[in-house]
Amino acid sequence: MGEWHIPSFEELSSLLWGQAPALHGLCKPHSALEQAFRDSFLSSKEWFWTSSIDSADERVKVIDFRDGFCGRASQNAKGLVRLVKVSGQESTWRCGDPAKLRYKEHTSSTVIDNKTGLIWTKNAIGNPVSYQDMLKLDVKSVLKRAA
Repeated sequence: MGEWHIPSFEELSSLLWGQAPALHGLCKPHSALEQAFRDSFLSSKEWFWTSSIDSADERVKVIDFRDGFCGRASQNAKGLVRLVKVSGQESTWRCGDPAKLRYKEHTSSTVIDNKTGLIWTKNAIGNPVSYQDMLKLDVKSVLKRAA
């Protein structure tokens, strides 16, 4: 299994309930997957940092799970952090499968996405932080406190 890390834009956007736009736009709605997501994750109605920076202006790619918006934020803005790691599990969920089977509790504080095989923290890590403060997070100690 991989190490816990701050997700890239591609990793975090994989949690969206439809096809994610490349940037600046809304995800296509899918009510059954939206409900499955809300049932599986805490802090599902907020925006989250990714580790992906737009080289043109140093803004950070973010995803807002309130409406599926993908955009960019100033590094001084305050956003939430959700951690991810690779599970090594094969994908078991395919488009057309029941939405409620996509996300499964892995431990009391983590969820596995059966579409990607990625393991996610169920809840946001702490309070909203700036991008620079997010980079200073000691992932291992944060996870011990969250468990």
